Amino acid sequence: MRITSKGQVTIPANIREQAGLLPHSEVEFEFDGTFVRIIPATKQRGSGRGARLVAHLRGRGDVAMSTDAIMALTRDGTGRLGKSRFNAPVQPPPPAVPPGPGGGLRAAVAHPPIARC
Repeated sequence: MRITSKGQVTIPANIREQAGLLPHSEVEFEFDGTFVRIIPATKQRGSGRGARLVAHLRGRGDVAMSTDAIMALTRDGTGRLGKSRFNAPVQPPPPAVPPGPGGGLRAAVAHPPIARC
């Protein structure tokens, strides 16, 4: 393995997986005079991947509605969730086509016979 002119090294995928090093993980280096160790950085509160995502998205909303107005759209006037595709009852699947003679599947649609020339 070679170190680039910028001091970069690619950590093999199997080692990254075993060590739990995900993309954008913070790491620290320790040097004991002989060996260099790479260890996951000690986490600081609010500096993880979730915090970075929230910071990235903060202030990007462009909806001119208030939270109360948005919530009113999801309610049915009684304070409960209204009908929507997310909380509608699930329809049971159609019945399966019973097997035909000899155990094979029977066609659900009758087809006209094929004319032979």
